[in-house]
This record gives sequence, structure tokens and C-alpha cells, in this order.
Amino acid sequence: MALFEDPATVRIPLLTIAVLRAVAARRNGDDGIGATVPDERATNGAPAPVDEPTPIGRGEGVTPNRSALEHDGANHAAAVRLADRLFAALLAAPGTYVSGSALAARFGVSRTAIWKAANRLMEAGFPVERAHRRGYRLAEGYDPPVGPNGWEGLEGAELGRAFRFFPEVDSTQNAARRWFDDGAPHGAVVLAERQTAGRGRMGRQWVSPPGTGLWMSVILTDGLRLADVHALSLMAGLAVAEALEAFGYRPGLKWPNDVLLAGKKVAGVLIEGQGELDRLYFAVVGIGLNVRLPEAFPPELRTIATALAEHGPPPPRRKLAAAILSALDRELRAYRAEGFGPLRERWLVRAVSLGREIAVETGGGRIVGRFAGLDDDGKLLVETAAGLRAIASGEVRL
Repeated sequence: MALFEDPATVRIPLLTIAVLRAVAARRNGDDGIGATVPDERATNGAPAPVDEPTPIGRGEGVTPNRSALEHDGANHAAAVRLADRLFAALLAAPGTYVSGSALAARFGVSRTAIWKAANRLMEAGFPVERAHRRGYRLAEGYDPPVGPNGWEGLEGAELGRAFRFFPEVDSTQNAARRWFDDGAPHGAVVLAERQTAGRGRMGRQWVSPPGTGLWMSVILTDGLRLADVHALSLMAGLAVAEALEAFGYRPGLKWPNDVLLAGKKVAGVLIEGQGELDRLYFAVVGIGLNVRLPEAFPPELRTIATALAEHGPPPPRRKLAAAILSALDRELRAYRAEGFGPLRERWLVRAVSLGREIAVETGGGRIVGRFAGLDDDGKLLVETAAGLRAIASGEVRL
């Protein structure tokens, strides 16, 4: 059994009894350990019990999961959960002030606790406004990545039928893995307004403050083999590019799955999951898209990274998310029906370095040569002085 965290990067993990039982349960057609039923409190955006964080969401298996911040202590964890619930309540009442007394009564806490929760959100960069004798609301113009009832335009799609939206989470990848362990359905989506430990390929930190991007992970459990991981990595980047094209952008693709605008990275993809032999038990497709660069964005990254807002007014984030999910759904269906060849052609049309000299940093050293295409498994083909090389994993330098 292999746990992978990057295309062609395979590790042999130490598996817990719980994971082994979960795998066995899925083989027997069960939903796994602790199979859950829909939780109407999460489905309609109403608050969950006070000892659980409150994701906004819908669909089979939508139940609140444990806070990633509980290690900081019970009092801190309770404050974080109250802030989550306050954000969820304000999101459900767009443009409307909700009084502190009404919120306090709803959550069974004091008005002072609500005031502190609002402060916590504002200090973290969330667009919460407070007005004397009126209460609290999200700032006008706040652009959520998903509405309380999901997205428009995904009717008939496999992806996005179930979702969870967290105001704050350690990472959407981790939250998706926890949901999978609790029985998440195929195509379930996890989004967050802010990640405290977002990550990209090769363990790099992904800067993801609130309101600046689209941070989401898609859980896939049906119809894929372990051998499809390379294709999945390519199709995820391609789906982001196709979605951006629908809004008038002209993105390019850098192998394996970086999305570029004007030569700078605007989005990245991280594939994680678990499989055995040729069976893929699940994959989590993590997508990070920069919509606006935060004021505190590291100066050293501004030379290599960009955001949609640097190229004109960006579309609403919920429309971007819907377009990406729709494109990924379409690519998955096409791959099942047509195989890898057409996917490869669509990807290569958008490749920014095809036919040019590139350098690839691999675990075995640097390889320099001309980018000649992709092989039948999605590996990078580089024409070097010593001949054609097929590279499974590495970092391309343009």
C-alpha cells in the first residue's frame, strides 16, 4: 500500500489499524469507520454544537470535524470555534447586521464573547464590520468562494455536490483527508477562507490569508487507478487553465501542474492520496489560486508569483470555483472515455516551454535540454545531448 503526496513520489507509510480497517470497510462496500449521516445543522448553515467547529456545507457525510487548533488549549479552541460559528452566521445573512444579543442567545454565550470572537476574526483579516446598536455583518462586497447552497452551473456534475467551507483550517488537504476518513462521497469539496498551514508541492508553504485567493481540495474516490496519478496531476492544472480562459485570461501551463499568467505562477496543484498495486483508494486534488496579492506578500515571491487582480478586475470567487470544478469534472469524464492522448494534446497546446530549452531539477541532479513533449504516462520528455529522457518528477526551470 502506498501513500503519495506528489506525482511519482511514492512512500511506504506506517499504517494504523484504523486506516487498515477503513480500507477493508470500503472494499466491503461500507462507508468506512464511523460512517456518518447528513447533519442538517451543517447542511443548512446553522451552528453545530459548541464543542465542534462549523463548516458551511451540504451533502452526504457533511458533519463537523475536529478543529485543527485544539492543541493550543481548551479555552483557545473554544474561542476559535465561536469565531467560526460567528463567521458562518454572518455569511448566511449577507449585507445584514445581526445584533450581538441575538448572536449571544443563538450560541448560548455572552455578548462579550461575541465581541471577542468578532475581534479575533478582524485581527485575522476577515471582513467583519461592527456598528453601535446595530451589530455585526460581513463587509459589503465580500466575495465568498461558495454560497450557502453551493454553486450554480454544476447541475449533473460529479464534483461539488457535497462541500464544506471553513472560515479557517490548517489546510484544505488535511481537512479533506479527515472527511474522507469519515466517509466523504466522491467529488466532495473542501474550501477555506484562510489556511494556517497551507502547502504546495515538495512541502512548500502556500501563503493563503483570507479574502485573497481560492483554496480548495476535491476528494476523488471513484473510477481511477494508481497509474492515473500523472494524468490527474496534468488534468487538474489544465482544468484551472480552461476555467481562467472562460473569463478571458490567457494562462500557460508549466509541467507538471503550475498555471502561469504573464510568466508568473498564479495557481498550483497538489495531488495526495493512497493506493495499492493498481488501485487508487482515494485522491485529494488541492488547488490554490491567487485572486489578489495580500499586502504582506513576501517581496521575494513577487518576482515569480502573480494574482488575477494584477491583470484586471477578477471574477467573483464562487464563479471561479464553479468554473474550475466544472472543467475538472469535464476532464475526468473525457479521460475515462478517451484515455490520455486527447488530454495530453489539450495540455501541450497551453505548455509555455514546449520546444524550448529548460532545466529540470530532479533528485538525481539537474537535467538540461529541449522540452520535447510528454510520454504516454505524462512524464516530461527532454531531448538532451545524451538522448531523450523521460522525467517522472522534478522542478522545471524556464
